[in-house]
Amino acid sequence: MKKTLFTQVFNDHPPLPFSIAEAPRKQPVKMRVLRWRGCGAAVLALATCLAAAPARADGANVAGYGALSCAQAVAALDNVAERHGIVQWTLGFMSGANAAQMIHAGTFRDLTNLNAELVAGSLRAACAETPGAPLVTAAEKLFSSRLVRTAPKQR
Repeated sequence: MKKTLFTQVFNDHPPLPFSIAEAPRKQPVKMRVLRWRGCGAAVLALATCLAAAPARADGANVAGYGALSCAQAVAALDNVAERHGIVQWTLGFMSGANAAQMIHAGTFRDLTNLNAELVAGSLRAACAETPGAPLVTAAEKLFSSRLVRTAPKQR
């Protein structure tokens, strides 16, 4: 096999219809530089939560903590790290349900004044009624208990 040098390929190529100096130039692209200072702790916390979250069962439409049974979730709420993960999963679930409700019905559930203790306590109370149900049912119950508001009109 014969080696071909770049200069040979370049020299054998037909000339361009314009010179490089005359070639149309694009305006330089302005790029935003993301600053990642101080994000190390947040990334570490996120990685820890993702690693600690249980996997979903095959065929389930719920992933993460929502797939736990209420009995397992109540036991996990006693552990500070697990409680944090369950509360964050619940708030994310409710935020997603709110977004869907805004799109489909033009209303949303008021999630203001929610804190970790209120969420954990509400989940415990809902799970006490149905310990065999998945945690997502307790999260749905908490979500449904929030006041419904009408989405503001866009101008």
